[in-house]
Order: sequence, then structure tokens, then C-alpha cells
Amino acid sequence: MARLKKVDAARAVALAPTKFSYTESWTNPDGFVITSGDFIKIKGKNSFGVGEWGITFKVRVFCTNIDTGKQWVDCYEMYRGRAGVMRSFPLERIKRIPKKRSKRVNRTANS
Repeated sequence: MARLKKVDAARAVALAPTKFSYTESWTNPDGFVITSGDFIKIKGKNSFGVGEWGITFKVRVFCTNIDTGKQWVDCYEMYRGRAGVMRSFPLERIKRIPKKRSKRVNRTANS
């Protein structure tokens, strides 16, 4: 009896076109650009009435459903500097964390 070889699913089936569009950056209504890898916080409460207070997230990708027009962000929950659970939130709930500025140099009157 001959053995059957397992066929790799990725090679056997051609990739079907998806109804999702992915982008690496998004401009919020305030005009700031948020890109993949930036840290964000989430404002407001979810459908269960619980908020994500104090949790920092790292942006993975911004997604759009082409059929319905819905948009959301896929991000990783950060815990002690490590990426944890991947979660998704609507774009309206994103709160940008400002990037730190470099220190200003005080000039003396003699220079």
C-alpha cells in the first residue's frame, strides 16, 4: 500500500483576494501621524462597560473592511516591556502618546 504525501495547504490553494485592506500609518483627526510600532492608549469603554485604563498598546497595522468601510487598529497589549495579547479597537478610541522631545539648551548671556 502506497503512502500518501501530505500537501502543504499554502502551496495547494492559491491565495484568494481578501476583503481587507492594510496600511502601516494613519493620520488622526488632530493631524498627527500614527505608524506601525508607535505606542498608543485607548480611551472610552468597550461594549461590556469596561475601559482599558492605564494599558499601553503597540500598533501593528491599521485595517479597513472594503465591503463595509469599517476601520480598526490591530495592536499588541504591552506588559512590562513585552508584547502580549493582540487586540483590535475602532480608530475613534485611539489616544496618541506624545513622543518625548529633546531637552532645550539654556544659553547664557555671555555666549
